[in-house]
Amino acid sequence: MHPIFILKRSVKWTNIILFGFAFLNMMVLSLSSPLYSFNNGVDPNTMFTVGRGLLSGLMPYKDLFEQKGPLVFLLHTVAALISKTNFIGIYFLESLALGFSMLGIRRILANYLNLWSATFLTLISPALIGIGLFFRGGDTVEAFITPLLVGLLVLLFNHRNEAAISFTFRELLIQAILATIVFWMKYTLIGPWLVFFLAVACHNVFNKNWPALSKLVRAAILGFTAITAPLLFFYWIMSALDDLFHIYFYVNLHYYTDSGHLTMLARLIQPIQNLWQTGGILIPVVMLLAIIRLVIGTRFITNRFIKQVIVGSLVSHYLLMFIGGNTFTYYWEGFAAYLCLALISFGIPIYNKLSHPIPYIAPATAIFVALVLPFVSNQNYLNSRLFPNNPMITYPTAVTSHPQQYAIRFGNIIQHSPHAKVLNFGVLDLGVYLTSGTTPPTKYFSINNLPTYKPMHRAQIELVRHRQVKFVVTRIPYGTQLNAQPQKRYQVLHQNYRVITKQSAVFEDHIFTYLLLTRR
Repeated sequence: MHPIFILKRSVKWTNIILFGFAFLNMMVLSLSSPLYSFNNGVDPNTMFTVGRGLLSGLMPYKDLFEQKGPLVFLLHTVAALISKTNFIGIYFLESLALGFSMLGIRRILANYLNLWSATFLTLISPALIGIGLFFRGGDTVEAFITPLLVGLLVLLFNHRNEAAISFTFRELLIQAILATIVFWMKYTLIGPWLVFFLAVACHNVFNKNWPALSKLVRAAILGFTAITAPLLFFYWIMSALDDLFHIYFYVNLHYYTDSGHLTMLARLIQPIQNLWQTGGILIPVVMLLAIIRLVIGTRFITNRFIKQVIVGSLVSHYLLMFIGGNTFTYYWEGFAAYLCLALISFGIPIYNKLSHPIPYIAPATAIFVALVLPFVSNQNYLNSRLFPNNPMITYPTAVTSHPQQYAIRFGNIIQHSPHAKVLNFGVLDLGVYLTSGTTPPTKYFSINNLPTYKPMHRAQIELVRHRQVKFVVTRIPYGTQLNAQPQKRYQVLHQNYRVITKQSAVFEDHIFTYLLLTRR
């Protein structure tokens, strides 16, 4: 049999293994998978409500207020086309994203190992990408951009040993497209590509390589236009272009930042301090040590320019992500691609050492670690259907034969009132729009992390004050009463609506009591 045919067949089988392993891992890691009764994440439910709304003719920004990027909602619309009643479509897309991330990581590792060895070592990457502290329940923008960032790293490692750097038009065009996709998903994540294109431009100018600079500019313009033009045209014909620019850019820049009175330096230090307090500081330390090991010496990378771009992209990624003052731990999921570089810095030397004198020890060890580590790095499975009486379903836990998550139970009650409207009041989306099969009654269908954005808060309070919806869903801290909440909006709610059922549950290490109310 010809060697090329054997290689192609091996690539085919290793690709199948990687994607199969991605789907199996995401089954455990993501709350959107069938292993879980419901994804209680507020961001996933918010994005899915907007994505489903688009199928019903409700435009993001114009008809449904949310400040994430338009391509995020398009992604969730695709998921809704797969299944409009649950998160199975999100699980499918997350699994594909993880599979493509693994393909890219295998491509990088294959620069130093043979195909099968690189594949075995790549199997460990889902445990690094899915670290529970950052990944949470999945379905974050940061997780979806991981394969795109891996794509940039693949390009850089392909040129790691070149004496003179030269990128083809196709390579530059692909990166321009990836950068534009990221820009229209969450523009604060575009840092690595900004450094890449600026570095290549400066390199060409310094060397007076004007044809290469022209090629870079043409690729950047074409890539940006290929994604942006149809996107803006769609919002224009739907009369939502002004809303897109106002909310995605203006509102985010003016209302979503949370710098307070902190200096710029303090804002950049705060994420590290928070990680120290939550016990996750070891993870960025490992990432930094891995990158330092890569760029020092010539064992892994010989080209100085490539080393500078890798380090610069990491720094810019951190700066753009945290300069606004928000320090949510899930932001660190955006660094998953860089963390996987530890498989090169530390994984390859260990793998090679284990390969001698018995060759099978290394792949067996890699497979064992790949099977065990996801359950160590992420313990979402403890809240799965395998453990039905868990605190994510109900708190305190009670042994029942058919425990139901609050959103599912509330949704069933609402469905018994045909054409009834429900409002998610005072908090981010709790998932009842999905479980009840209803569309939001107002543009401000939930409360985002924009405490000073008055139109959003005012609109919800007016709906409740005039009792314009039959049902209201909200949550309050466990052990407290609705009429004892300090916020004025809850006083208005208590005056006009009464609680018909409630259920307590744990959400991200906090205990809440979820309330379903109806008009008085």
